[in-house]
Amino acid sequence: MLVVGLASALAGCGSAECVDAFDCRDKGAAPAGQVWTCQEEKCVAVTSEPPPDAGTATDAGTQQDAGTDAGVDAGTQTDAGVDAGTEPDAGTQTDAGVDAGTAYVRFVNVLFEGNSSEPNTPWVAATYRMDLSLGDASPLFSGVEPGDSAVTDFIPVAPGTDLTFRVRNTGKPATEAALATLQGVSLAEGEHVTVLALGLMSRVGTVRFDTPKLLALRDETLGAPGAGEARLRHVTADRVVAASRPRFIRTDSGLDLPNVAPFTADTEVLGHVIPVASTTRLLVRGSNDNPAPSQSGELAYTLPLGGLTSATAYYAVSFGDDRRAMNDPAAPSLLLIPGGKDGAVRLKRDPLLYFFHALDSGAPLKALSQGVPVAADFQFGADPKPGDLPASAAGHPLSFVLQSDGVTSVLEGAQTGPLEAGRRYLVVVSGRAGGTGALAPKAFVVPDSLPSDAQDARVRFINACPTSPATGASLGFFDVAGDGIGRGNTFTPVIPDVAYGASGGPAEGAVFPAPTGTDVTGSYVYYAVRGTVGASPANRSVKGLPLARPHLFLLMGDWEAGLTFRAFNLRSNTWSVLTPRGEDVFQP
Repeated sequence: MLVVGLASALAGCGSAECVDAFDCRDKGAAPAGQVWTCQEEKCVAVTSEPPPDAGTATDAGTQQDAGTDAGVDAGTQTDAGVDAGTEPDAGTQTDAGVDAGTAYVRFVNVLFEGNSSEPNTPWVAATYRMDLSLGDASPLFSGVEPGDSAVTDFIPVAPGTDLTFRVRNTGKPATEAALATLQGVSLAEGEHVTVLALGLMSRVGTVRFDTPKLLALRDETLGAPGAGEARLRHVTADRVVAASRPRFIRTDSGLDLPNVAPFTADTEVLGHVIPVASTTRLLVRGSNDNPAPSQSGELAYTLPLGGLTSATAYYAVSFGDDRRAMNDPAAPSLLLIPGGKDGAVRLKRDPLLYFFHALDSGAPLKALSQGVPVAADFQFGADPKPGDLPASAAGHPLSFVLQSDGVTSVLEGAQTGPLEAGRRYLVVVSGRAGGTGALAPKAFVVPDSLPSDAQDARVRFINACPTSPATGASLGFFDVAGDGIGRGNTFTPVIPDVAYGASGGPAEGAVFPAPTGTDVTGSYVYYAVRGTVGASPANRSVKGLPLARPHLFLLMGDWEAGLTFRAFNLRSNTWSVLTPRGEDVFQP
């Protein structure tokens, strides 16, 4: 399966017109008396040959028949149902029964944990590997995990009626109760069926709307779109809190598809027509709730070049937990699965930008890109306001105006730089309002590069103090004095010499093992910065709550008066800030 991160140019389909007769349905009805077949990857109309009539002829010549068949044969004997064709029968050997022909099944695993209390603990897709079985036989598919490899290719199976599909954790025996069972499925010869496992693993054994279940969708029922069009049938597998929270898809041209109840498929089996050329983004929205944390209230997905193919119908499966702050397999995704064909594209959510106000004017700001609002009302030193922009290798322009009137310019001409789907970025506005030179307002962008499974106290350091020493500032900590309360005398650097407007430290973050002091107000550490002023190093420190998770640590304010910090918790999807205790600022 193709996984889309950057909005880069991705190859579409090859030059083959078809793989099997299913692909030829887009040609419309065949001429009278003919049917479409796929020959040498081309759709060819051939004369339809009806099966031999039962008539009164003797079956299979004068040889002994293969036994008692299950249906009416061509002669006076009982036939096995669907005959094996016009080739000689099995003679004196025992017949195999029904000539099964071939149907096709694929499996899509979009089950996930749904942990309501700790949505940002590390999520390992291998934990949710699933096997799909047909009846009590060995699994048709084994070890299928959510995320990048959630969609299998089709495999051939024997047609039948009243079939039962079961899904279990990989390796569990057939004697163990299935996580979900789907009964009464029929498979006709030549039919393509997509079986999806969806729901929350934490709901196993309950009777709820989000209990794990199986859906069997018949690909042949998808409508055949015309040239320049595609069809989408939406399947919802996103985490929602109630059955009354449907989702729907909107195109960037403003076309809204119908609401779809949680953990179901759109009841319109044909799907819905959307234009290919003018559709560059698909937006998943709630009709009565907003996915978090973007102010836009939508989960946006930028289509790669060739992401939608003309005259192709798709299942669009929205999946994941919008509360997650990490780029892992449980984060929001949109699967585009072509009907009746192998292959799928997993689209990751468009990049989220967290806008933080460190400009000394203090007046609330609004961010725009090419005149379109991206984030509104972010205030000095407060939690950042998230916004989203399309993934782009080139990036997007940004401008900033006063929130109060929406027009007074604060900063023009900023650039995001490349933005990758599934990633998160901190956008810092700093400097002095009306300042010039080194003090002029500026914006810079810092990506969250820390590993998704990191859960310890580690940091990257951002210098947003325009009056910091020219040689940069270093982040570290002081030890705690022998009384367990006061500041000791030893400064330990963690990330050295970061210039204004830059970030420093390893991409995976630097461990921050600051010792802890305790007084009547609780526990704290002595955060410290060092810079060279003149020829001498100058140290500053301030008390703050200990870090317990990965953070971006940002220095802001004036070096000589009012120097402070904000630390952004990267394991909260709001990136809530940690501040110094009370109104404390860094002191010598």
